[in-house]
Amino acid sequence: RKLMSGLDDARSGDSLYLLDGTDVSAFNSSVVEPAARLLDDFLTATPMPAPSSLSDTAKSMLQVNQSRQGTTAPQNWIRERCQLCDVTCVTEKSWAQHLHSRAHRRLESKQRALESGITGREQEHG
Repeated sequence: RKLMSGLDDARSGDSLYLLDGTDVSAFNSSVVEPAARLLDDFLTATPMPAPSSLSDTAKSMLQVNQSRQGTTAPQNWIRERCQLCDVTCVTEKSWAQHLHSRAHRRLESKQRALESGITGREQEHG
């Protein structure tokens, strides 16, 4: 479920296909064959089936994930770009997470240090 949430945050929910491999005796019919059909459809540019249409398990898991996220509707999407980190976020949640990430804070700190160092040198020589 954590992986699904992460993928959904990255907006890959429309191409996330869940195959139910819990029954080892039916692995070929429930995983291998559907995966081969999906791959064939993808490679031949055939319209892909809806991810939730593959099985009842996929349908319930994907619906639970969408309702939990609350960001699946396009009107809830945003587009924020961090020039410093070269990162684009499409939800407010992912944007907030990025702004509070260690990598962003570190680059922000380095940027401030560089700017204050340049300003200090200009004042010394000015």
